[in-house]
Amino acid sequence: RMSAIGAAKWTFGGWPMSHGLEDISLHPHNIFLEILCETGLIGLALFGTLLYFVFRNLKFQVIFSMPELTSLALLTIFSFINAQKTGDLHDNLLLFITLSLWVGLKKDPHTPITPVL
Repeated sequence: RMSAIGAAKWTFGGWPMSHGLEDISLHPHNIFLEILCETGLIGLALFGTLLYFVFRNLKFQVIFSMPELTSLALLTIFSFINAQKTGDLHDNLLLFITLSLWVGLKKDPHTPITPVL
């Protein structure tokens, strides 16, 4: 079974089935190790870059002053902790959605959002 890991150099997910094995959960159950196994060092570096852009401008005073941001922070914390123990990349959709929402927020959340036409 471990020989299939080395043979799956250019695939993304589902390598047991692509090598004639059954659909078994042979993934690390940790988001960092999962990304490293599935996408290599480049994918892990890209994930680290995403985390950097999420956490670089967070200010706890602003987050806890707005209920929407507090809810998003709690959802992010929950999904991040959950991603350390369960699921594979496809099961951690909530983590990637919440991280993407953080990246998309403006630096000053008190400014009104204007639609782009």
